[in-house]
Amino acid sequence: SSRFVGAYASRAASAMLRMFCSSGHGAGTFSPSEQQAVQQLFESRQHLVTDSSATDVKSEAGYNACARFLASVEGVAQALNAAIAPRAYRCSFSANYRTLFPDDERRYRVDVLEASVDQQFDIWVNGEKFELSAEAIACAQALQRGWLDIVEVLDRWSASGDARPSRGEFIAKLAMFDVALAAF
Repeated sequence: SSRFVGAYASRAASAMLRMFCSSGHGAGTFSPSEQQAVQQLFESRQHLVTDSSATDVKSEAGYNACARFLASVEGVAQALNAAIAPRAYRCSFSANYRTLFPDDERRYRVDVLEASVDQQFDIWVNGEKFELSAEAIACAQALQRGWLDIVEVLDRWSASGDARPSRGEFIAKLAMFDVALAAF
């Protein structure tokens, strides 16, 4: 199953890039509504709580700021019509998880991001220890890279000229973040 996740992530990333390159999404400029969505995301980025160089998701203020940020990431992805990674695997989730992820929508959650940040590869469930596979660890690291890529592209949003990220760059970063989050 963990081998499936790694293979899935690789195939999904390739498919996303093919869709991105062939669909013409990268061409053009931001529409006013797209620009407004990105500006809102940029502003929510400014409210993220950081602890050293990492985003704080443990404190109440940090968790809430991250939840608002992730909601803005979803909003920008929708506004830019960024491709959504397949999530059909969710139908095999337990009833409790299907409550959290009832459909194929993005549904970005702070707790999923937090699990990738924790870097604790042993988890305890009902007194039983489970170790994450190498593929699950790789997916966690890919999600962290995707997160940092989103933050980095936003940090350049207020720049002018060539330093400012293009519409196509935003779409590519959002698509790769979505693939990484869906795979994790």
